[in-house]
Amino acid sequence: MHDVLAHSLAGLSLQLQATRAIAVRAGVGADVLEPLDTAAALARDGLAEARQAVGALRDPVGLGLDALPALVQRHPAEVELHVTGT
Repeated sequence: MHDVLAHSLAGLSLQLQATRAIAVRAGVGADVLEPLDTAAALARDGLAEARQAVGALRDPVGLGLDALPALVQRHPAEVELHVTGT
């Protein structure tokens, strides 16, 4: 999963950077550059999130139900764990 997703997002990011460079050379305005920048940021964020997800899946601490609190605590985003029952 990581290799395919990471390579796809990295390729997308490179294509967006190249497209932006061509657009700048062509003198296009912010109405084109801003969406390119937004798309590039989304690709970078997606790549970072994919790496975090793969890291969590590879981490032996996150494999059992008893390890869920530790996994949630180490997650870089704001998350909550609610347990109902035993």
